[in-house]
Amino acid sequence: MLEGDLATVGRAANNLGIIANMQGEYGRAVGSHTTAVGAFRRARNDQGVAEAHHNLGIAFRDQGKLFDALRSADDAVREATKADDASLRAQALAGRAEIRTVDGDAELAIREARLAIEVHRGLHDHVRMTEDQRILANALAATGQVD
Repeated sequence: MLEGDLATVGRAANNLGIIANMQGEYGRAVGSHTTAVGAFRRARNDQGVAEAHHNLGIAFRDQGKLFDALRSADDAVREATKADDASLRAQALAGRAEIRTVDGDAELAIREARLAIEVHRGLHDHVRMTEDQRILANALAATGQVD
């Protein structure tokens, strides 16, 4: 912070938010991700803003604040699109699909998860594609499509 490296401040805050969320410290997670969004915005790092919003959505989802989670996920998709980062946009879509499944909108979640899978398949990102498939499977199961 003293050096004025706002991108590093954003990355550190985002990582601290992930750790706090994993420890169930949701208030601290939300605060860290919000700090990350601000730092990344000031650094004009659209990818960082998208990542921080994505993680903020996860923190809200994990504490059952689905309205806030969807709002953050929408912001993540918008910022990833603005950054012109197809992989990050697909990751944000998959995250939003996961929130939609929890929120009871599995049909839309299925469409978004399938789109994320196609993008990650096209990018040969098999790790993220596998995560997308897990999200798709949960959405399908929520609609009774367990085959």
